[in-house]
Amino acid sequence: MNTLLVGCDSAWTPTNSGAIAGVVVSDDGARQDLGSPTTVDFHDAAHVILGWQAEHCPASTIVLLDQPTIVMNATGQRPVEHIVSSVVCRRYGATTREHC
Repeated sequence: MNTLLVGCDSAWTPTNSGAIAGVVVSDDGARQDLGSPTTVDFHDAAHVILGWQAEHCPASTIVLLDQPTIVMNATGQRPVEHIVSSVVCRRYGATTREHC
């Protein structure tokens, strides 16, 4: 049985595009890369995922979504990030120390 892993990074603002990438992982750990990341919006991403599912018939699909799903804020850091940023930085989860 195969698992389809999909990574989707959507844009924070309506004028920017997001990207999607995928890989099929077999039970034995073998991986099949589904190509370079592709520029998409949500509508396109749904069609890409459905196409991969039709082509590879995975037993399950896991979509890893980088999207502000709780709080919309096109101007920068979301309010929820202010709450967790000190904990993330303490565990070295920030991309640079400037964020801490």
